[in-house]
Amino acid sequence: HMGPPHMGSPPSLGGSGDRLPANLFSRTEPAEQGCARAAAATRPPELRALVAVVRHGDRTPKQKLKMRVRNAKLLRCFEAHGVGRGCAEAKLKTPVQLQEVLDLAEELLAESDAKLAPGSENSSESEADGVPLGKLRQLQLVLRRGPFGGLNRKLQVKTVRAAEGGRLEEALLVAKWGGELTEAGRAQAERLGRSLREQLSRADGADNLLHLHSTFRHDVKFYSSDEGRVQLTAAAIAKGLLELAGELPPILVSLIRKDAAANALLDDSSAVSAQASEIKRVLHGLMQQPPGLESEAELAERLVPTRL
Repeated sequence: HMGPPHMGSPPSLGGSGDRLPANLFSRTEPAEQGCARAAAATRPPELRALVAVVRHGDRTPKQKLKMRVRNAKLLRCFEAHGVGRGCAEAKLKTPVQLQEVLDLAEELLAESDAKLAPGSENSSESEADGVPLGKLRQLQLVLRRGPFGGLNRKLQVKTVRAAEGGRLEEALLVAKWGGELTEAGRAQAERLGRSLREQLSRADGADNLLHLHSTFRHDVKFYSSDEGRVQLTAAAIAKGLLELAGELPPILVSLIRKDAAANALLDDSSAVSAQASEIKRVLHGLMQQPPGLESEAELAERLVPTRL
């Protein structure tokens, strides 16, 4: 063993063998420190952080339309928005993107109608230039439903087949609409925000959240996925939690973070997919069983085994 030379005998620990004495870490505290510690113990607890993961509020039914696309104009449009050439899928939901797809759909439908004989019409199963016309008309109706706001409709494009160089040859277009936050859902979210605020109030009547505002620890952040109902739920919770006035859109713009990093943080559930599937299986079985098969206590035990 090579080490620095000892400058004298090591101090005695006052114990026997390898055991440390029981009073090694004890110390006598100065009187003023003891008084400060006692005063701190009598103060009410102070809020340092709040972390909450919340599901969106009540929503309208979700609807979906799927169609395979081989039309060159639509495929080039999808490529311009990132599909193909190494990217398997993309979401189109901005007003500019949705309007571009709507313009192409109406152009293709006009071209198809122009080729028809007078008095005839395309069947819902007919296809023209690599696109099913019946589904294209449904897509047109969906995209024409009111102004584009980026929250109530979106298109998901997935690569089905691509050439060797990555050029898109066939894509799956999935239009999604509905699933919008209802007025009841907004009210639920605002009530939740107010309830959180009330629960976090100190016993002496002071407001922990206002206290956070006045200290260097104030760093309130609201993260949301890119779903419209989730963004509006987050804005409604923020409104109730922070006692904000006004409509939800300005709150959403100023306080809710919904960028790619936030979306990756909230939307990637691949790590728990097996557990989620098992939970769904159990819940489905419980919902399908005849009423009265189990007592309320037994059902509660199976639904919430952790009792939290």
